[in-house]
Amino acid sequence: MDKPLKNREFNNILIIKPSSLGDVVRCLPVLAGLRKRYCSARISWLIRPDCAAVLENSPHLDELIEFDRRHYGRIGRHHSVRIDFLGFLNYLRKKHFDLIIDLQGLFRSGFISWCSFAPVRIGFAQAREFAPVFYTHRVNLPRKSEHVVDSYWRFAEKLGFGELDKTFEVSINPEDDLAGQEILKQHLPSDNKFMVMLPGGTESAKRWSASNFAGLAELISSRYDITPVLLGAGSRERDIARQIVNESNCCVIDLVDRTDLARATAILKRASLVVGNDSGPLHIAAALDVAVIGIYGPTNPAVVGPYGQLGRVVEVASEVSRSQRYSKNLLHRIDNISIEQVINAVAKIVDDG
Repeated sequence: MDKPLKNREFNNILIIKPSSLGDVVRCLPVLAGLRKRYCSARISWLIRPDCAAVLENSPHLDELIEFDRRHYGRIGRHHSVRIDFLGFLNYLRKKHFDLIIDLQGLFRSGFISWCSFAPVRIGFAQAREFAPVFYTHRVNLPRKSEHVVDSYWRFAEKLGFGELDKTFEVSINPEDDLAGQEILKQHLPSDNKFMVMLPGGTESAKRWSASNFAGLAELISSRYDITPVLLGAGSRERDIARQIVNESNCCVIDLVDRTDLARATAILKRASLVVGNDSGPLHIAAALDVAVIGIYGPTNPAVVGPYGQLGRVVEVASEVSRSQRYSKNLLHRIDNISIEQVINAVAKIVDDG
């Protein structure tokens, strides 16, 4: 009879969690725990290229394996992509992993784990798209309302290191750290306090309006003499940032699309406060132990809020119960959150010093 997983040793481990950025950050405690539990093991992480920067300097990882979902997403239309994908699977097989932890929980990630021929493949029993058929061992989720960090930590319990503390470690290399500092020096007066505002997000329903952010910037700037700094990336977020700057009757530093993820992380680390929508950078800031205020509409902060700082979330219609991670109830529309609610949350942090 096989030993329970918690009593087995593993020497070559692969974590599969390509995206999203926020979810990658929320898996960091599992990575730190794996390194403590299997001190001499080789640990790799399969990740999407645009999320890799948050992991590339981790002392707990031996290798990042980039998975280009955009490229492989064309597998049904291009024969050359099918050949590339088969080559990628063959590359993974040659790695001879003895443990694969699928934290993504989709058909693609489960299939990749199965194709690796790893003797132990763990994933969620409730994973979507029939992914569980590819696993040798499954982790159960008894509660839908559980925070995702605690859900990921169930893998730690399965593997025998659940008694460890959950720790978030985001490492920045010295070059990127210095570059982020130089960007701030170019745009901010010396020693000025600044707050980062994160007006972006993956979908419009999760984004507080640009006009609200503009009004918030004015109030914070006038009341606290703190300079608002905008961070983000992409054409949509550039448009949002432009609107915030145009509507604000104060100095707003627009750094959207002027940094990469590593340098943005260095800037987040130095902020007095971070205010933003449910997004990857918000969770990076929380992992860095920077004070954050998350603005939450349809997504349930009890499940996906900034871990360790859930008491600082501004949640719309908090008195209305949620049974799912994402609510379509009109009461949970993010635009129902007022500027006054957010500035009151800011005051609790800044006034308490």
